Order: sequence, then structure tokens, then C-alpha cells
Amino acid sequence: MGKLQTIFSKIEYQDPPAGLESRIIQKISLLRGKSVRKKLILDYLGLAFSLAGFVYATLIFRSDLLHSSFLSLVSLLFSDISIVLAHWQDFVFSLLETFPVLSAVYLLVPVIFFLMFLKLFFNLNSNNHYSLR
Repeated sequence: MGKLQTIFSKIEYQDPPAGLESRIIQKISLLRGKSVRKKLILDYLGLAFSLAGFVYATLIFRSDLLHSSFLSLVSLLFSDISIVLAHWQDFVFSLLETFPVLSAVYLLVPVIFFLMFLKLFFNLNSNNHYSLR
């Protein structure tokens, strides 16, 4: 321990250069701004791709809905309501059997991703107050 104390006692104290603190703080804020901008760009891409996925999934859902007999069964509610009410349990099961569930799930996946990217977007904008410039 003695050697270490003598080594440190021989070191002369030097003042840091003028403006060093402000340069360090500017560099930190610059790097933080770049990081946030990168996150915002990735967030914008995620929002765009999730919207595009939603449009595509909507087209698939619409096609599957038109090819199933679900809409024909739903139209029975307006034309033969008395028969539907008399056999409502069978009617509900028929609706469930003909509903394109997989397409509906495909439709929900981009919505979930869109909401996740939207939350990230609002967190980045509210916490950091950065914008893409």
C-alpha cells in the first residue's frame, strides 16, 4: 500500500481544459438524440408495415368472408327472423362454423403490432421531445 500512496502523492493536480464539461454534455446529448432518431425511424417503419399488413389482412378477410356462407346465414336474421328465433341455438352454431376465424386472427395481428408501435412512438415523443430534423 505504501508504494501506491507515494505514486499518487507525486501526481500533480491539473485543471481540466476550459469548456470540457460543456463539450462532454453536448456530446452526450448529440449521441442521445441520434439514438432517439434511430428509434423513431424504426418506429415509423413498424407503423407503416403494420398498416400495410392490416390492409392486406383486410383483403384476405373480406375474400374469405365472401367465399364462406357466413353472410348468407346473417341475411337470414333480416329475412326469416321467426325461424331464426325458433332455432337460435342451431343458428348460432352455424354462424360460428362458417365464420372465417383464421382470417380474423390474421386481421388482429397487425392491429396488435400497430398498437405496440404507437405506444413506443408516444413514449419516445413524450419522454425525449425529439423530432426528425
